Amino acid sequence: MKTKIDVSAKLLNSNTALMAAIRSRNEDMALLLIEKGADVRVKDSDGQTLLMWAAHKGLEKACLALIEKGADVNVANVDGSTPLMFAVGGGFERLCRVLIEKGADVNTEDSDGWTALKYATALGREKLCRILLEKGAK
Repeated sequence: MKTKIDVSAKLLNSNTALMAAIRSRNEDMALLLIEKGADVRVKDSDGQTLLMWAAHKGLEKACLALIEKGADVNVANVDGSTPLMFAVGGGFERLCRVLIEKGADVNTEDSDGWTALKYATALGREKLCRILLEKGAK
């Protein structure tokens, strides 16, 4: 007899197993849960999406899997920050390229009027500035 398990069920802390896997940088577990049908549009109690967390942690494969399953690459949290901004913050150059290739808007502004380019500049991430400028950042 096989028992079905809800891979999107909330844990005691109101997060899902997928959120826990991504937050703890367990990319293999995250990929397995995504493959098994976990809800990829979940937000945590602070309004952060799985894609934001994966971008913040630099989990490129998880980001791609989330996007392939329908996660919005341009979703913004309550402060207006996007997955691209989180990837810039972490200095993840290749991930930034992937997000842009998947449709991330390089000119989105957060609630303070900051763009991914402004964050890259403020953080001294010259290579990311070049990438963003090449992709049309203003």
